[in-house]
Parts: sequence; structure tokens; C-alpha cells
Amino acid sequence: MNNDFRVELAVQEEFLKNNLEMLFQFMIVLSFLIILITSLFIISNFELFIYKYKHELAILRSIGGSRWQVFKIIFIQSIIINSIGCILALLFSFFSYRYLQTLIGELFSIEFTTFSFDYKLALLSVGICAVLIQAFMLIPAYRSSKLLPVTAMQENEALTISHVKVRKIAGIAALCISFILLLSGAIVQGLEIFVLIGAGLFLLGVIILIPLYLSSILEAFLGMTKNGVSKVTFIAIKSTIPQIQKSSFIILIISIMMLIVVFGSSFIETIQKNDESYIKKQYETEILVENRLGQETETNSLNLYKDLENVESISSASIMSYQDLAEMEANQMKENISYAFSDFQNLKKQGLLDIDSIQSLDDIVIKKNFADEKNIQVGDKITLSTELDEDAYGNVLYKGNDEVTVGAIVEHFPYPYELYTDILIDWNSGKIDTSQGKFEVVYVKAPDVNEALEDLETLQSIYPELSINSLGHSLNKSKEMAMQRWAIFITVLIVILISVLFGVVNTFINHVNSRRKELAVLRTIYLTRANMVKYIFTQITVYLVTGVILGIIIGVLFTTFISMIDTGFPSFNVSVIIAMALILFIVSYVIILIVSQRISKLTLSEEINKDIT
Repeated sequence: MNNDFRVELAVQEEFLKNNLEMLFQFMIVLSFLIILITSLFIISNFELFIYKYKHELAILRSIGGSRWQVFKIIFIQSIIINSIGCILALLFSFFSYRYLQTLIGELFSIEFTTFSFDYKLALLSVGICAVLIQAFMLIPAYRSSKLLPVTAMQENEALTISHVKVRKIAGIAALCISFILLLSGAIVQGLEIFVLIGAGLFLLGVIILIPLYLSSILEAFLGMTKNGVSKVTFIAIKSTIPQIQKSSFIILIISIMMLIVVFGSSFIETIQKNDESYIKKQYETEILVENRLGQETETNSLNLYKDLENVESISSASIMSYQDLAEMEANQMKENISYAFSDFQNLKKQGLLDIDSIQSLDDIVIKKNFADEKNIQVGDKITLSTELDEDAYGNVLYKGNDEVTVGAIVEHFPYPYELYTDILIDWNSGKIDTSQGKFEVVYVKAPDVNEALEDLETLQSIYPELSINSLGHSLNKSKEMAMQRWAIFITVLIVILISVLFGVVNTFINHVNSRRKELAVLRTIYLTRANMVKYIFTQITVYLVTGVILGIIIGVLFTTFISMIDTGFPSFNVSVIIAMALILFIVSYVIILIVSQRISKLTLSEEINKDIT
């Protein structure tokens, strides 16, 4: 590993680690949500499946077919469907990795580090997903073998769900346990898994309880708006309320889709904000000059300081050394401490160090939390041993007994010394040898940043290890990287949402088809063809609006819970959320318009006497 890479990695290690941890959490949660919404698709289409094939099931049972045979038929069909889906997913992943990645790179000017396609990991992922999806497919297979065709028809026409009391108890219990786990995970360090489990139980509780209370919510809404809507709209909403419990899977699917949008966009937005915050924290001044060679550099820090003073475009420059270790004796106790050399006068001039009380450059500056811990006051005398040696057994020995005075105690040191340094010593100290100090960073202030950058670049011919950067340049680079991440993640999000959207629209079509006889009866009473289209659109709008609003609320709460792992508040990208919601509305309306127009053109006799096709 070369020195340049090692130094850069050491500086950014904590930041990169946090980003990777956030990415890992994001992928786990996103995978869980995708599997959850897939299971809802499977369960939501179960009733229509049974209802459509009631005649085939009746014939099979009438000729002596057993429940086990019915189960086997449906289960084998589900295996075939699942297998085809997994094969297509594997092929799509392979071609996306080989070709779509290159296309995205060219489209958004992104350079990818290309690796070979990991077949083992891909097959393992497909296998796990196939097993989970097949497990959910056991539900319709088992229930179809258990129900008689007449029972299936009766349950399809039923307006309420069963076991309401049990569902209420289970939902409330899940929410209570989730809040206990979330509170425990937020208060006690090391219990991050409690936050994940609590967030999952929160989702489970919401999914259980939403179908039970949707009717009450819509009735309250209808009571507030009945005077402001047309007759057809009022009747459409009114007739939707009794069906809402049985059709709640549609709303849950839309809600979880919006949850994915809120969670995904929030993750990317939070990463972007964290990047900007980290960069701004790094730059105590507009310009930073860093040492790329680490402590192996042979540059004399005092000579570098003199050369910086000769740069006319610079108003001030503060040189800081790498942290080193020493032994401190204070209050009759010896402690190992960390220290660094600095420029008190220029740090004070730049506003980076509050040292108004210091009397001499021979004095030292101590960080307040360290001084409080060691019971050190301004004016105290302490002894520092800064020379390192080893005995015959390789043990570290501290030599030198330099007595110094505590000249100032400050709340904060400049970043990154705020993180790990206890004491600052001036380069011009007459009591401690500073000649061996190796500079790490120079804080530079200048009236004209661009002019100063050009002048500083001339110093690189003398000191090639200098790395010169400005806050503006780093922020622009961060924004470019953020745009690349947005491009990649939005592309992935769109692929996911297209799949989800296909399922939502298919569920809408199935819902409309399952109510065609009901619509035919309404047409015989008062609905014209135009009003029937309006009637269908109103009902679909109820599902869409309810699902989107609930999804956004649940998404905000769920994302906030997950963010408790990193003890930070998430950032939400409202424009992405609105855009995805609009796409959902537009695509759903276009497809349903085509279906409703086709149904409205059929004659009443055809609709009433015709089974679902």
C-alpha cells in the first residue's frame, strides 16, 4: 500500500465506515420491503384466482378430487411461475450488470470499477428469494385446497374480514412491543438490532391495523366533504367504504411502495447531507494544505512556514503537526497524553483557537474536557516527557522532564485535533524541542481563494508532498459524486417501482373485473357510460390517495426509526416523493381508463350473464 493511499484512508476511515454501514442497513431494509410487498401481491390476488377458477375446482372436487390433489395442482403451478420469474430475474441481472451498467456510466459520465459477474452470489440471492416467495405461495395453495367453490364465492362477495378482535389484539401488541424495542435501542448503546426489530414490528402492526380502521377514516372524510362533491362521486366513495376492508391489500401495496420511495430517497439525501457536513467540518478555513506522505516526509515545518509567509495572496497560515504521544505528570499523577504542535498566534487570528488568556508561547493549551477530567486549572505547572526511547525489552520509555505552564483551557481544538488531541504546544516553545514535529495540515486564509490556490501550486515544485484543496472545490466534487449516486439509485428505484407499479395496476384491473356485475347492476339503475367511468375513477382515486398519504406517513416514521441507529435525523427529498406519486397516479389512470372504457362499451346483458374473464 503506498503512502498517499494510506494517509487518505486514515483520514477518511471513520466517514467511509459510517457510509458503508448506512448502505448495508439500506440494502437490508430495502430487501425486506421488497419481499413484503411481493407477499402482499401474492395474497391480494388469491381471492380473484379462486373466484375465476371456481368451475374448474368444482369439477375436480365433484369427480372425487381430494384436497391434497387440489393443493398439489396449485402448488406446482406456483413453482412453475416462481421458477420462470427467478430465471428471468437472473438473466435480467446478468445483462443489466454487463450492459446496463455501461449504458448508465456513459449516460451520467460515471466511471465504474468493473468486476466479473458473481454467479455464486447471484444464485444464492435468487435461491433465498425463491424460497421466501414460495413460502408465501403456500398460503393460496393451502387455502384453495381447503375451501369449497361455493365457499370461495361467498368469501369473495363478503365485505368484512374475519377475526377482527384477534387482529386488533395482534396489531396493538406489535406496536407496543415495537415502541419498547425502539426506545431501548435509542437509549442503550449496542442494541441497534432492537431498532431494526422494532421498526419491523411497527410495520407489521400497521399492516394488521390499517384494514380495520380504514372504513372509519373514510366515513369521517365523507361526512366532511359530502356537500362539496357530485352525486356520482359521493355514491362511489360511499360504496367503496363497505368494500375497503376486503380491498385493503391494494392500499397496503401502494403504501409500502411509497414507503420504499420515502425511505430510499431519504437515504440518498441523508448521505449527501452527511458528505457536505463532513467536508465543511474538515475545512476550518477556505483552503487546506495537507501532507500526503505522512510522518515520513522530510520537509522542515519551519521552512515551509517561512515560504508560506512569502506568498502575498495569503493573509494567514497556521501549521499543525501530526499527533504524538507523551507522558504528563500533574497533581502527582502520571498520564499518557496526546499532543500536537501548532501556531497559537495565527490560530487566534483565524478564530480557530480562543487563547486570550495566554501569556507566553512557552505555555500550553489544554482542551476543556481533558482539563476537567484531570482537575487541571489555568496557571498549573505540569511536567511533559516528549522524548521516546526503548529499553532492552522493547518497552517504550519517555525521557525529558520539561516543566510547562497551562496558559489556556479551550472548549474546542481545530478539526481533526478536536477528536483525539489533549494538548497543543506552540512551534516557538522554548521549553520543548519542536524540531522533530512533522506537519500534517496547514489552515490557510486568503482574500482571493483562486489567486491563493494558483500561488500555492507553485510551492508544489519545492514540496511535492503538498495536497492543496479548497472548500468550494471539495463541495463541488461532492455534489458531482452525489449526482452520480442519485443517478444510480434513481435508476435502481425506477426499476423496482416499475415492477411494483405493474403489480398495483394489475391489482386494480383485477379489482375492477371482480366488480363488473356490480357495475352492470348500477348501470341499470342510474349510471350512464360516462358516469360509470367517473365512478370507477373515483374509487381508484380513493385507493390511490389513501395509499399514498398512509405510505408517506408510514415512510417518514419508519425512516425516522431506522435513523435512530446512527443517532441522526434523516433528510427527506420532497421532489422525488412527489414525482413518484405523480407517476403512480398517471400510470394507474391511463390503464384504468382503457379498462373502464372497454367495460362501459359492453351491453348490460353481456355483463350480467358473463363470468369474469
